Amino acid sequence: MAAEFTHLHVHSNYSLLDSTIRIEELVKTASADKMAAVALTDHGNMFGALDFYLYGKKYGLKPIIGCEVYLAPGNRFLRGNNTSGDEEAAPYSTSRSGLNHLILLVQNEVGYQNLCRLVSSGYLEGFYYKPRIDKDILKEYSEGLIATSSCLKGEVSNLCLMGDMDRARDAAIFYRDLFKGNFYLELQQNGVPQQMLVNQRFQELSKDLGIPLIATADCHYLKKEDAFAQEVLLAIQTGKVMENTSDHHILSDEFYFKPQAVIKEEFSYCPEAISNTMEIANKCNFEFKFDDEQGKKIYHFPKFEPPAGKTPSEFLVDSAHAGLQKILTEKEEVETRILSQAERQKYYDRLEREISVIESMGFTGYFLIVSDFIGHAKDNGIPVGPGRGSGAGSLVAYCLRITELDPLEHGLLFERFLNPERVSLPDFDVDFCMDKREQIIKYVVDKYGKDCVAQIITYGKLQARGVIRDVGKVFGMAVSEFDKIAKLVPETVGINLEKAFEQEPRLRALTESDPKLHHLFTICRSLEGLARHASIHAAGLVISNRPMVEHCPLYRGKNNELVIQFDMKKAEEIGLIKFDFLGLKTLTFLESAERLVKSRHPDKNFKLSRIDLADKKMNELLAKGDTFGIFQLESSGMQDLLKKARPDCFADIVAIISLYRPGPMVMLDDFIGRKHGTIPIQYQFEELRPILQETYGIMVYQEQVQQIAMTLASYTAGGADLLRRAMGKKKPEEMAMQKEIFLAGTSKNNHNAVNAEKLFDLMANFAGYGFNKSHAAAYSVITCQTAFLKTHYPVEFFASLLSTERENTDKITKYIADAKRHHIDVLPPDINESDTDFTVLSPTQIRFGLGAIKGVGQIAIDSVIEARKKDGPFKDLFDLCDRCLTRTVNKRVLEAFVKAGALDGFKIHRASLFKAIDEALGMGSSMQKTRDDKQPSFSDLFGIEEESTFSTRKIAYPEEIPWPRLHELKLEKETIGFYVSGHPLDDFLEELDRYTTASIASCLFYPSSKESFLGVEVVSLKEIITKRGDRMAFVLIEDKTAQIEAVIFSDFYLENEALLKSGEPLWIKGQIEVAEGGVKVILSKKNHAKVLPLRHAYEAMAKEIHLYFPLQEKQNLDSQTLKTLHNYLQAVTDKNGAPLFLHLETSKSAETILRMKETIPLNRDTVNFIRNILQKERMRIEFR
Repeated sequence: MAAEFTHLHVHSNYSLLDSTIRIEELVKTASADKMAAVALTDHGNMFGALDFYLYGKKYGLKPIIGCEVYLAPGNRFLRGNNTSGDEEAAPYSTSRSGLNHLILLVQNEVGYQNLCRLVSSGYLEGFYYKPRIDKDILKEYSEGLIATSSCLKGEVSNLCLMGDMDRARDAAIFYRDLFKGNFYLELQQNGVPQQMLVNQRFQELSKDLGIPLIATADCHYLKKEDAFAQEVLLAIQTGKVMENTSDHHILSDEFYFKPQAVIKEEFSYCPEAISNTMEIANKCNFEFKFDDEQGKKIYHFPKFEPPAGKTPSEFLVDSAHAGLQKILTEKEEVETRILSQAERQKYYDRLEREISVIESMGFTGYFLIVSDFIGHAKDNGIPVGPGRGSGAGSLVAYCLRITELDPLEHGLLFERFLNPERVSLPDFDVDFCMDKREQIIKYVVDKYGKDCVAQIITYGKLQARGVIRDVGKVFGMAVSEFDKIAKLVPETVGINLEKAFEQEPRLRALTESDPKLHHLFTICRSLEGLARHASIHAAGLVISNRPMVEHCPLYRGKNNELVIQFDMKKAEEIGLIKFDFLGLKTLTFLESAERLVKSRHPDKNFKLSRIDLADKKMNELLAKGDTFGIFQLESSGMQDLLKKARPDCFADIVAIISLYRPGPMVMLDDFIGRKHGTIPIQYQFEELRPILQETYGIMVYQEQVQQIAMTLASYTAGGADLLRRAMGKKKPEEMAMQKEIFLAGTSKNNHNAVNAEKLFDLMANFAGYGFNKSHAAAYSVITCQTAFLKTHYPVEFFASLLSTERENTDKITKYIADAKRHHIDVLPPDINESDTDFTVLSPTQIRFGLGAIKGVGQIAIDSVIEARKKDGPFKDLFDLCDRCLTRTVNKRVLEAFVKAGALDGFKIHRASLFKAIDEALGMGSSMQKTRDDKQPSFSDLFGIEEESTFSTRKIAYPEEIPWPRLHELKLEKETIGFYVSGHPLDDFLEELDRYTTASIASCLFYPSSKESFLGVEVVSLKEIITKRGDRMAFVLIEDKTAQIEAVIFSDFYLENEALLKSGEPLWIKGQIEVAEGGVKVILSKKNHAKVLPLRHAYEAMAKEIHLYFPLQEKQNLDSQTLKTLHNYLQAVTDKNGAPLFLHLETSKSAETILRMKETIPLNRDTVNFIRNILQKERMRIEFR
């Protein structure tokens, strides 16, 4: 069947939460039905336009780009009650909100430009619940567009339904005249009663006004049977609960992508409505221009303006040469020697070669732009990473301050970044301090113009867990019910429902046992993966030479950011220049630590950028695996590797970081053996020695593959990069071609053919695992900077690290334990000493920061610190409320301070402080109001300081019973995230001392596979189902030193589940294991694990009890004490208890031992009672 019809009103899943149609499936379906073209007309946006265009080209279908715009009845700038939040209540509802719909289709380049402007205006100027345009802007940008009347929410349709045919006629004439004959009235056959009336009146208007008719289907789903899923999707959007979740209760199932045959049958009464769709399709011939007439990729480079009198090329050359001169001068200062002419010439030769390539490829401006914004950051105290990715291999980048690593010194290749034999856009990814990234974006916007800079859109999807929760809400299920089901989905990255059902038998069992849940999962599967919402990419930024709207449509972020409507890959497709501005928290930490070191050691002229990367003490720290808080080296697996490898130079660190990944990890033992001389180092060719020497004869880096090809087979640098890429892709035809070139090159250089072929095969096998040395080396600089700080400035290191991670409770707990191991105590928060961040009190003390207390905002903290600086420490709670604004330091903040122990310095117990908050706030508020209202006093006029009313009266705190210690600690943990002033295990010090063999900290810092006895508290428990359908658990446990994960296997979990969930302190016996995921405690029957309440440790571990009674007159006990003891022992006898032995010491060398007939329970109560009666040394417990 030849193409006779074109769908011109179609919504994809980019009509967010309104359509279930996926774009590729749409195009494939149209192509399968022999259609020649299809349009995409999403609601208010063009999110999917380029994706749709590319799929259309892929499947040989003409893609017609369009949009169903929202038309405000008046001025688009006005906000009012003319737009409801649930505008998309259903595709067949009429427009009651005042918003009218209009379909716009792109005919040509001008039409595309105009549609981009209209759609952008909807978000940037007219957004009010929906992106709205108005007739004024429609008049301005109507050229090159075809318009259709849209659905029942269209203006003409709505007026027809209202029976206002005069206004309907006027509206139709307006659109007809505006679009110069390119306006069409849509007929639809969708089963909605109102539609039949509109169809009838449209036919009348068409005849009267000469406006042609077209047949459309307002498609929101591909197949008829998808109608209910789309109803559910709409309910997710509007937040509605469906009263009836049966497929048979939907109002219409006709909004599907109807085949041509169905359309022909439905519109047989009006065949011209079908043929007119082909007429429109023939008019629409817009093509994106990706390449110029010579077939060269078109890039929209922003224009860099060099200083007056210089071209960009001259400025690049001058800046690079000036930078190199400074670099070489500093190199001579650091190395305390004069560089030879040959050494200098090597740098200048490399610089000239790179400049030549950069200019010939047309990337001069790109380098200058990156250099400019990085230079601005560095000149304004905004930390920038030393480099990221292959860009660190460029000497020009190093000279322009883009990177901070000498590529010649570290053997980095420029062609790995920019290859003259493979034209592609260079890509500098730049790390900025997390807290100051926005300042750089603002600088770029100010420099290049707010219209020429935008961030990049990204889309949140309906993922496996999320779609269960969303559909569960629509189905009216209780939150606890659908949340429990959603949590059965394994927490595997990228998992979908199909895989979840394979891995979690309980999900399958639910669908088989409950028809409602079977129905729910059927809908979930059909909706999974659809776009749910739009957001902003975390790093991407595009800068253009012209206003961004001339390239693509724009979107407005929730914080008013300008955002392009195409995602990152599509932005690159249309030639926009992307820059990645990444926020790296480690840079924030390094800046803080460097500032702290400088303030505490002003005499040292400390600069992180100038540290010795081969510092001996730093390498000793790394060789011990003491790497908590050190960038890239924190995992237990890495710690274990460092202990084995014992790095002693920067090259070792780079190599270790590069090898510690899946794939190359198999070479670690070989690397370590070669480094320590237990495995001999051999080279197939002597020429490989200088290339592989730093990695002990092993290929670790992609750059080594390139160097081998250049050295042995006479590849050009660019050709070697092509070889690297071919090996990475492993395409057979490319590999065969490259192997022929390589062997021909080695033969020409008189190398052994058999060995050369073996080497090529070895390189090919390795290339898939090889790491980018430029990236590894640049990131290793950050590793060394963090390690250097920990080695030489530990208190500054920990204070800054804790401040940076203050919102991450798990890390804070680990780092505090590590600080203690380094003889540094972290003191609880104190209202009179704490700052926002963690602060250094002495070389061995850090004070907890107020900013780490949950529920306390920065404004409140600033108020406290300002008042403290002005008038000194706070005397008490009432003084605090008097001097700080009570609307800022409010009840919630004060409660958090009390719970965290920040007010303990007032020497009032927390229960009384907590009870006094309302009174203190009331008095403070009253005092502040009095001061605000009163006239200037004598004291004010003459600058005499008046004493606060609070300080002149006796403050009476309410009499409250102090909180139980465990309750106090619980609140402390809720507020801070962990225990600071004590620990629930403090009540079990004797048990911990007697019955445990290790602390968690010792297991983490000195892990070894051995059986250990631990006293712990359960922090969290996560239950999973194994592939065999058994339940097991991952339990986070902690003691006073640290936290660790315990893996509870099925056999052990089944018997001990209740105890593990009881919440009380536990004694456990388990196996410590070091795995790739970290140090774990393994509990299973196989390794004879045990768990019991810590309070029962005596009963489980004690064998018998011995009491000693010296009978010498002076030491003898009085009769009343003996009677009390005797009565107690008689009262608590237990046939399952422990034997009791009495030692009657008649002299220093003689005693009589009596064994009591009855046995007694050996628990905490018994032991404590006896200890209270007798002296501690008179009791001895013998253990099993």
